[in-house]
Amino acid sequence: MGLTQLQKHLESALKFPANYAYAARSCLDQLTTSAEEVVSGINTERDHPAGWWARAFTRQCQDALHELTFLSPSTAPGIDEIPTLRELAVLGNQHAIERLSAIEKACTAIQ
Repeated sequence: MGLTQLQKHLESALKFPANYAYAARSCLDQLTTSAEEVVSGINTERDHPAGWWARAFTRQCQDALHELTFLSPSTAPGIDEIPTLRELAVLGNQHAIERLSAIEKACTAIQ
């Protein structure tokens, strides 16, 4: 059942892209929960490829959800669409300001 539910959530995410923060959060919540259920149902050795990939996908879902929650402007009313880092920085989101600064430093170092 876990893989079937995960597949349904993935297909739904592909058909209806989450353009709004609340929709993205809902989609990531569903994917994370489904991926965690799949991992818990896998009875393979730690190094088995199926288990490795399932855990990797679960981590990606968890990380994306954490990132959205971390940067989400929950205190900024009127923002429905997923904002850019620059938009969040203009709103005074310290996490976005720090990320933009790190990106700019990395780009400068490459040049």
